[in-house]
Amino acid sequence: MSPSRSRVRALVALSLVVVAGVFVVWTSGGDDRKRARVKTGDRTVVQRSLPAAEGAADQIEARRLQVEAIIARNNAALLAQRRAFEADGWTFVEVAAPDPALVTASPELLATREAELRAQLLSAPPGREHLQNVATIATQARDAETRVAAVDALARMGPGDPQRALLDVMRQLDPVDPARRTLVALLHPEGTADPIARDLIALLDAPSVTDDERDQIAMAVSLSVLRDGEGLPSHLAHEMSRSARALVEHMILLAQEEPAFARNER
Repeated sequence: MSPSRSRVRALVALSLVVVAGVFVVWTSGGDDRKRARVKTGDRTVVQRSLPAAEGAADQIEARRLQVEAIIARNNAALLAQRRAFEADGWTFVEVAAPDPALVTASPELLATREAELRAQLLSAPPGREHLQNVATIATQARDAETRVAAVDALARMGPGDPQRALLDVMRQLDPVDPARRTLVALLHPEGTADPIARDLIALLDAPSVTDDERDQIAMAVSLSVLRDGEGLPSHLAHEMSRSARALVEHMILLAQEEPAFARNER
């Protein structure tokens, strides 16, 4: 065999060995290459997010089962309570959802549903957030009974803004209006430091106030003075006319002599 042919055969054999080695490396290192590609390619996010996604799914499923268990327990308790009521002779009936306009005392109902609005004010008046609605009803309702119910609802809202709203309503109503006569007796300052007390004192000399209203206002002021227990403050006394101050002092004496008031003070 010639040297050149032997050399060719050797090269071919060597090439086959190299190819075989490359094939072995490629097949045995396929996972490594895949891992490398996963580490450097777009599939990195997929491979790394799968365990997190599976964990999140498990958490969601566990939370769903927990919520369903809570609902089942609550439903079971409600069902037991319902059966107890039924066993006691009660009958459950379906009722319509509360009308938002009625619950919030919308003045728009005055045109067609004033009676329902009045019943709502008497049974379940709205909160302070709907004060303006009630004040509007107190001045615009057609029926005196509705206006009276509105001023009473304002008074039940407590001190502060509701009391100021009552004063505003009073200025808009006629002195002979039943709602105004009811309203004056509902004016109650929390003390002489309450701004409402100063507003009431100003009304004592107002020409629009009737004699009966003036007496009631003076009594409200006198009670606030007695509640503080320090007498009529000088800064308020200076703002009062001589007749107004004399009326308030007279009411203070009457209140001190009233047994019911004395019992309340004790």
